[in-house]
Amino acid sequence: MPHLRLPWRALPTLLVLVAATAAAETRRGLDAGPFAGTPEEASRAYLVQEGAALGIEPDALVHRRDVSWRGRTAVHWQQLHRAVPVVGAEVVVRVAPDGRVVSTASSLRRDLRVAAEPAMAPAEAEAIARAAVFGAGPDDARAELAVLPTAGGGRLVYRALVETAWPPSLWRVTVDAVDGEVLDASDLRRFAEGFAYAHNPVTDEDVITVTLTDLLGEESTMVGTYAQVRSTVFDGETAGTEFLATADGNGDFFYEPEEPAVDDAFAEVHTYHHLTSVSRLYEAEHGHTFDGPAIVTTNYRATDGGTFDNAYFTNNLAGDTLLVFGQGTIDFSYDADVVVHEFGHSIIQTVTQMLFDGLITYDEYGWNVAPGALHEGVADYMAASYHDDPVMGEYIGVFGASRDLENDHACPTHVIGEPHEDGKLVGGAAWAIREVLGAETADAVFYGALGQLVPTPSFQDFGEAVAQAIEELEEDGAIDGATGDEVRGILEERGLLLCGRSMALEPGEPLTVMLPGAQLIAEELCELARNLGAVFSTHYQYAIELPPTDEGAVESVTVELAFERVDGAPLAADDLLYSVYLREGELVTYDFEYLDLVVFELALPHAEGFDLAVEEQDDGLSLTLIPGEDLELASGETLYLGMTQMNCPNVHMTVTADLELGDPPAGDDDDDSAGDDDDGGGGGCECHQARRPLAPAAAALLGLGALLARRRTRG
Repeated sequence: MPHLRLPWRALPTLLVLVAATAAAETRRGLDAGPFAGTPEEASRAYLVQEGAALGIEPDALVHRRDVSWRGRTAVHWQQLHRAVPVVGAEVVVRVAPDGRVVSTASSLRRDLRVAAEPAMAPAEAEAIARAAVFGAGPDDARAELAVLPTAGGGRLVYRALVETAWPPSLWRVTVDAVDGEVLDASDLRRFAEGFAYAHNPVTDEDVITVTLTDLLGEESTMVGTYAQVRSTVFDGETAGTEFLATADGNGDFFYEPEEPAVDDAFAEVHTYHHLTSVSRLYEAEHGHTFDGPAIVTTNYRATDGGTFDNAYFTNNLAGDTLLVFGQGTIDFSYDADVVVHEFGHSIIQTVTQMLFDGLITYDEYGWNVAPGALHEGVADYMAASYHDDPVMGEYIGVFGASRDLENDHACPTHVIGEPHEDGKLVGGAAWAIREVLGAETADAVFYGALGQLVPTPSFQDFGEAVAQAIEELEEDGAIDGATGDEVRGILEERGLLLCGRSMALEPGEPLTVMLPGAQLIAEELCELARNLGAVFSTHYQYAIELPPTDEGAVESVTVELAFERVDGAPLAADDLLYSVYLREGELVTYDFEYLDLVVFELALPHAEGFDLAVEEQDDGLSLTLIPGEDLELASGETLYLGMTQMNCPNVHMTVTADLELGDPPAGDDDDDSAGDDDDGGGGGCECHQARRPLAPAAAALLGLGALLARRRTRG
């Protein structure tokens, strides 16, 4: 039997952690009410009525926004702790036209223990945040007080937005409101990596004449209701922007493509046309509202005049949408799919307010890869559906970044932790559903699903939101039950109803996942990464539901892990380094150290909330747990399994759970005993505490980091 150990922090006062039920939760098929009044009033009445059962305190919620779809309204409420907003914590109540509540989604946080009095003023936090971002001006920051959920009960922070003019971007900097420590600085730009397909110089031989709509009458440049498009220009060593496309004597903008010219007016006209077209589509078909025109830069280059092979979406402090299209090996604005994809990010962000900075991607439950993947995958789908072509990448395929939404990607098999790659799962599922529903209905379904998401969703949350939209289409008679079942089948096949923050293990049914190893950086650097304390927390935890007493008392639980290299090579003796954590009734929780490597920073999670840890493994593990000996294993309880690892290669892990049950109580004829009690055991390496994975860009800097590293903790 592998060595087992109990938590080293065993004092009860230190184990009052954020409850597992704080993980995002969706309730569908509700039929509460009807409640009187506006959707906001009806949703609040529901929260007052059901607050105790849902663990919700209505007085600790503030209304944030409404998102409407097919007459139903998703009302978003932000959680407050002592009048301070809680990061990522919302409850969404979906209200039907007659005042009935039909579903809820929640990411509320419980057991927060944070004083609400900061030790510094917002201006001090803004100064600290500006100093953390290169290129920030003296007035380019805005800080607001917030509560950051942690495994230790929370932390009072300032969440500062910092704007830079060159490149145009927005950063979110999180500053401890007591000691001023910078906890995280995240670039909020959403970059494109290969979003070219139909309507580009590869698929279209010639340009066509288009009608440029919504131009403001007094303007002779690319300034309109939905977009303002200008270009990067250089005056010697000074960079700026100006409008290159100007109207001719007839008020037209006929420019020929001049790629690879760096002062190309055609880029402005092409980008303006497609942004306006997709804006009008989402406004007319989905009721999307725009606060103002997107501020767009084409022909963008680096400050030294060098090339910029990318495109991205971000915001500024005023909340405006900023879109930037690089001029590099090719002109990224020449591809309408790049344009629509990046603008799709702005629509997704407006509707969901999704969080994707470092402190959210790595939270108290480990590594949440879903927000980034959902952002990329849905934006992929928007671009693909706009041009009715699933193939992504003809034009900028020179970068090896082609993507095809006609794929078989599923969760958890194809999820690796890189948002564009993981987005193939989301985009692929969306395209398959579009093939069933048709473009118009499918586009509406995904827009409606976005409105139901909390700011820190899982893949399962997205799948549940799509399923809810499908149920509403059936209810309205827009689709029949057979069509709805076909869509639900796709959601199940793609794992979008399985992959939450934990995944259920069915007794005796193996589940195979991919665990990314040091190959994400460079396998030969694995030992150095281990010496720096870098490890990955797995993308999901695994849930074993123990049956109720009337099905028979639990006599044993056996968990088996088996590993194979993804590349098919045999496992070497030192390939695997992993730890397993078990907890009853709640998800395993993690706390963090931060490794400051001067030029970048690593967040290093270590398991904090668990009941049992397994520290000695080899190329497999078989662990048999007996009630009362290792864990209580009470009937009707849920046992959660979390993991950390720094395996050198990428590996497929197959996890299997078996239950041994006693006879049901007298009078019950069922005997559902399953599994076996083989405790074949493991053995081998002694594993390290949990650490966060290295970013791919870190590989070249590891040697320097090893010399300069220092550690700090997140309380």
